[in-house]
Amino acid sequence: MMHRFSWIALFFSVNLFFQFSHANSVLIQEVVGQPAAIRKSTGEKSTIQSGQKKVYDYDFSIQTATDDYIKMTVNEVYELILLGEASIDFDMQIEEKEILVYSITLNKGRVYLKQSGDQLGLKLISGLAQINLPSPNSQFKLDAVIQYLPEKPSIQFCQKQGVFEFSVFDHEIKKNLKAGQSVSFAGKLSEGQIQYDLLLEGKKIPQGGWGEISTCDFKEFEDIQARIRDQQKKIQQQAADKKKMAAADKKRKDDQFLCHNPYGQYHDCMWLKSGNNCFRSRCNAQGKWEDRQLVKPKMALDCGSEKPVVKKCDY
Repeated sequence: MMHRFSWIALFFSVNLFFQFSHANSVLIQEVVGQPAAIRKSTGEKSTIQSGQKKVYDYDFSIQTATDDYIKMTVNEVYELILLGEASIDFDMQIEEKEILVYSITLNKGRVYLKQSGDQLGLKLISGLAQINLPSPNSQFKLDAVIQYLPEKPSIQFCQKQGVFEFSVFDHEIKKNLKAGQSVSFAGKLSEGQIQYDLLLEGKKIPQGGWGEISTCDFKEFEDIQARIRDQQKKIQQQAADKKKMAAADKKRKDDQFLCHNPYGQYHDCMWLKSGNNCFRSRCNAQGKWEDRQLVKPKMALDCGSEKPVVKKCDY
């Protein structure tokens, strides 16, 4: 069972090597709740709101508020859901003439990550654990919720579907989780720093130990997925309603006015700017803008700069 807790830094670094030639680096598909804060590496800030979709192909950070969720696709291969009260950084690099995500830093919060394709060389690294995604044709697929409790510190993995092998850096013990199983590793802190046993060749083992394999409770996460689906339906319905209202408004105006594009009545005139000239047309009985004439400078005062001006004719 996952519990809410106070979050501090959880670091993930992801090195990606892909076999396809084209990708959207990060595609934000759904924002549920308040607008999410976006910040470029240059410091420029913006937001992305519910109903918006956007592709990012530059380094950026994203932050969610309490009970907000963001669904995104990374390099067209990974489904990622950033849960509430979380902050995540994306770093890009050019690979095969495409800009791809090569590292992900989860500064705080929880993340759901699902591998939907075969990738080589992908590593997810936190302060306690390193996850090596498998090579093609492996029996392992990552489909997990990962959470980090810094006060102990501890990290927990909950595998949703399939099987996956979890490890903590160079620890000799690895944990194979089946669908619905969870395991955590509790480390040690000293003066606020995670403690490791350092080995040769830069290897290290975090001090601490594995917990027992237990059962995951995915109800909260399933509720989040249901909320995202409801949000998608709501956005689709709003778009359909907007389109319907626009069609009804157009029909009302089409019925109300004799001339269209732009709308005008019989004997109305339209002034339209074209280059440095101004032209006047008249709405005739057949509902057409005709009798187009170049007007004199004084009369050209009625000429619109961008949009045509329609009013009663001056003759």
